[in-house]
Amino acid sequence: MARWDTIQADGQPRRVYVDVPGGGGAAPGVVVIQHGPGVDRFIEDRVEQLAHRGYAAAAPDLYHRQPADAGDMMTRMGRLRDREIVSDVDATIAHLRRLPDARVGDLAVLGFCMGGRVTYMLRRGAPGRLAGGRRLLRRQHHEAVGRHAHAVRPHA
Repeated sequence: MARWDTIQADGQPRRVYVDVPGGGGAAPGVVVIQHGPGVDRFIEDRVEQLAHRGYAAAAPDLYHRQPADAGDMMTRMGRLRDREIVSDVDATIAHLRRLPDARVGDLAVLGFCMGGRVTYMLRRGAPGRLAGGRRLLRRQHHEAVGRHAHAVRPHA
């Protein structure tokens, strides 16, 4: 069942939206990177669709460090810093690997809108972060998560 978990990133609590396939067995993992509006119903639906198709999926709230005034979407996006995004994704990967209700092996990252840029940044900056998973995101899953997704399939 889909849920919001609270985890630590750089000593700060933050939320991550998580869903896993039923059965508690082994599953490949997908980190779903938000689009400009954040982790909204659209991103939550992508996480849930991936879990329905057999993936353990998690979407970190990348705006968790921002002030309470929130600002408009472009302001919020402009406040993001690459090193903080990488830290948030690393914390999300660690959380996926520790889930009690799934044994996560291979990992991939899937991004929407600004999340597409993040997927390329992660792949280029640290290719070993996402070891394995060459077969994770096939064409049929593209239909499940949307036509505007950017997927990074890591090298084995």
